[in-house]
Amino acid sequence: MNAVLGDLPTWNLSDLYSSPTGTDLDADLRRATQDAEAFARDYEGKVAGVDGKTLGAAVARFEALSDLMGRIGSYASSTMRRTRPIPGAASSCRTCPRS
Repeated sequence: MNAVLGDLPTWNLSDLYSSPTGTDLDADLRRATQDAEAFARDYEGKVAGVDGKTLGAAVARFEALSDLMGRIGSYASSTMRRTRPIPGAASSCRTCPRS
């Protein structure tokens, strides 16, 4: 209970992944690695010479990869903050409810 705000919500990280050792997280880590390597092979050093359709496809692939990596990063960061408060971090992080 927070004296000023009342009961604060707790983080439900299972909306992202089942656990830090879950097969779903492992699968997304592998997929992100494969997608990033494929993206680099397909576009590194070539973007300046592609047509609009190809560039649009590259942007769509990059956005999908960015979304996936953002999900992984959000889970990792939130898990770390929930299990290991960082000394000197903003008070809102130090006082977040832990589940």
